[in-house]
Amino acid sequence: MKRTVGWIMIFLMISKVFGFFREVAIAGVFGATFLADVYKSSLIVPGIVVQLFTTGLNASLIPVLSSAEKHGKREDFFQNLLTVIMLVSMGAFLLILIFAAPMTKLFVPGYGPDKLAMTIKYTRIVAIIAPLQVLVYSIVGWLQQRERFYIAALVGIPLNLIIIAGAVLNRSGDLSFIIVATILGYLAQFLWVLYPYLRSKPAFNLQPTLKDPYLRMLVSMIVPVLITLAAGQINILVDIALASGLGDGIVANMDYANRVNLMFQSVLVLSLSSVLFTKQSKLSSQDDRPKLFEITKQNLSLLLLIIIPISLGTMFLSREIMTVLFVRGRYTLEAAVIGGGILFFYAPTIATRAVMEIIGKMFFSLQLPKKMMLSTFVMIGVNIGLNFILVRFFGAYGLALATSLASFVGLFILLFQVKEMFRQENMSLYSPSLTHYLIAGGVMLSVLYLLRWLTPFSRLSALPMALVSALLGGAIYFGILYYFRTEEMLQLIDQLKQLLKRGRR
Repeated sequence: MKRTVGWIMIFLMISKVFGFFREVAIAGVFGATFLADVYKSSLIVPGIVVQLFTTGLNASLIPVLSSAEKHGKREDFFQNLLTVIMLVSMGAFLLILIFAAPMTKLFVPGYGPDKLAMTIKYTRIVAIIAPLQVLVYSIVGWLQQRERFYIAALVGIPLNLIIIAGAVLNRSGDLSFIIVATILGYLAQFLWVLYPYLRSKPAFNLQPTLKDPYLRMLVSMIVPVLITLAAGQINILVDIALASGLGDGIVANMDYANRVNLMFQSVLVLSLSSVLFTKQSKLSSQDDRPKLFEITKQNLSLLLLIIIPISLGTMFLSREIMTVLFVRGRYTLEAAVIGGGILFFYAPTIATRAVMEIIGKMFFSLQLPKKMMLSTFVMIGVNIGLNFILVRFFGAYGLALATSLASFVGLFILLFQVKEMFRQENMSLYSPSLTHYLIAGGVMLSVLYLLRWLTPFSRLSALPMALVSALLGGAIYFGILYYFRTEEMLQLIDQLKQLLKRGRR
């Protein structure tokens, strides 16, 4: 399992690097400007439709497929599901075309008439990506359940390459050109997953039925899953709605910062959780709860070992990260300063989202998605309330801060719930190493800030500053863990030694 996770992390890293190049290329063409806001905003409504389907599907589908597989009904169920999804997603596509104007006004109420009209126009054009994405992630769930993780991990490559090419060739800054490239990119992504699926020679079902017991099981799970896993997206949408009234370029800058923030979660958390979730679902279908809880605890501790220094390091280097990644073309240093401030306040959610993702997948594998609803409702309510308060005092920074504070509140509620489940299995949710992680992270961050304030360290330009800080911070963090003889740290060292021995043979 660890080897599979390692390869998936590598593939996801490649995919996310291309994803960053895509954002960098778009920022170079449009910067943080009027046109950048229009492009980003035109993707909001189709993106919401995609989230409504895929967020729930991606979490619910794997455990249902595992249950169907146990009774030899996996392929029959999936063929029926795919036909139903095709019909429903095309209906969603038509709804976007019809109601693009009121939905766009709802999510970017601060736009002026010209900006709003242009956003509505392009929203209707890119609406086709919604059914394409729904089909993509349905097939991705099927691939992951069959443990074909590598194809799914590289799913972003064709999309990103085509949009990058469109941005590079778009020297005049024509928004229509990049919109066409975006649609072609999503089409290529669909073909990427469709090919391996067709190679399995599926027997297509042209007469879908709603009486399928596994379809009913999926529907019963998908509503609470949708509410819980879509919470992060809802929070971001609230941020965008309020940011739309803060001036040109703010919506785009918040999106750039959020994508940087999500990169770490995507590479580390999704690679681990994709493999873990499949194993959790199979253990759940076998009623092996002790083993399920044990591997969840082990993988959560391993994730925190890595995610805590990344979250703290992103806060420390927020301005440098935005400068290195985006300052070129029409994206200015002044825009990077604003984007860096937004990223600073978003950065704590790297850790909170990671923990919630792992715990949430455990609930879903146990077919207990409603367990997350309390924390989700509270988190959404806290975020919306804080948004309206903090935006008045801190502008876009207040919106990002509200998202982070709300995520901590939701996490504390979720941890309280899951702790009781672990206690019933005579297990502790928390690894003894957690204290070591927090101490090492606190010392690392303190030393870096002291160097910035008290030495010429702060005079370094963005790229050398980021590289030196990452190397020094990593040495401090992992050095302290080694000094404490932290179990997970020693396990990683042993694995590295084994890899080196194999390499010498």
